[in-house]
Amino acid sequence: MYLDNNLSKEFDSFLVQLHDSERVLELAKERKSPTAVAALADVIAVAMQADLTVTEAELAADILVDLTKKLEIQIRAGLALRLSALERLPLRLALHIANDVPEVAKAFLENTPVLGDMDLFYIIQGQGSEHWQAIAKRQNLSDKVINLLVEKEDALTSENILNNEHIALPERSIEMLMDFVQQNTALMVQFAKRGEVSEKLLLELYWKVNAEQRAVITDLVGLDLSANVIDEQLQDIGVDFTNVTFGQLNVTKDMQATARKMKESGSLDVKKMSYALKNDQLGLFYAMFAEFSEIPLGQLDEIFREDQSKVFPVVAKALGLDRSTFVCFLLQTRKLRNNGLLIDHSHLYKAIQLFNSVTVEMADTLMKQLTSAAQTA
Repeated sequence: MYLDNNLSKEFDSFLVQLHDSERVLELAKERKSPTAVAALADVIAVAMQADLTVTEAELAADILVDLTKKLEIQIRAGLALRLSALERLPLRLALHIANDVPEVAKAFLENTPVLGDMDLFYIIQGQGSEHWQAIAKRQNLSDKVINLLVEKEDALTSENILNNEHIALPERSIEMLMDFVQQNTALMVQFAKRGEVSEKLLLELYWKVNAEQRAVITDLVGLDLSANVIDEQLQDIGVDFTNVTFGQLNVTKDMQATARKMKESGSLDVKKMSYALKNDQLGLFYAMFAEFSEIPLGQLDEIFREDQSKVFPVVAKALGLDRSTFVCFLLQTRKLRNNGLLIDHSHLYKAIQLFNSVTVEMADTLMKQLTSAAQTA
């Protein structure tokens, strides 16, 4: 019924190979189906290599789609697997297979090079988790497709994304996955192992999970901050800390507890405080500095945000901080507390002058007055 004098010899050859379709379909109904699968796949492969016109290619696609609809799932799955290796395939046929039941579509979705981003986009939006999981295993995925898959918040799909070593995760996906693994902690190991996840992000994640999960992160990446702390669970600390909030800055109980534990173990030092600031962990820095200086936490924000910076130079000199550390702490805390705005240059110059001019003895005296006043307040 498909014969037409206007069709090419290549298309005639394609039709001849499909002419015995009844026999092929009979083979397909048998339990021993590899012969039928191979026969159909070979016919399609040969047709795709032929020099067909646009009209002939469209007609071939119609014929093949109609044919596959008559096959049982087991046969369709085998055929889909074989066709997934072809670089040329009618898009209509490819989309038909990709939107088939999961048993048929999964291997095809994972391997076929025929589908583009827009095709994958519509498949993701129109199908369910098993189709998403297969797409997440593809060796080539664009940032947009990866983001769309992660947005589905499906655990198995996210797991496949995290385990896919052939793709680079975009920043948006990393952010979404970081939130997702806090609720789906079974994926935390895969997330922490991804090369795109910075130590800064892991540190942020560290403060948002429980002690057991923190230990997992520490074992995986060896966060310097926790080296002397995380071995003992934070809930074992017997001091009742409260959250301290300065505007949008929140110094949590866990941050205060960790700082106290560091001091007790003798591991609280300038290096660790600098590390916290480097990673934008201002709340943790405040907790550490309060323990390090014995200045009440409630006073620190006022000291660091003081416009003229007259108190912190004295505090820094009394604590034995060198000038570079003093300047670093002053600039970083001011920047983080003022949405990236730096301290006025004239104020910085005066603060450095004060730091240079004040003696250790004078600074010690002023520091004692500061801490004693705080204790009586």
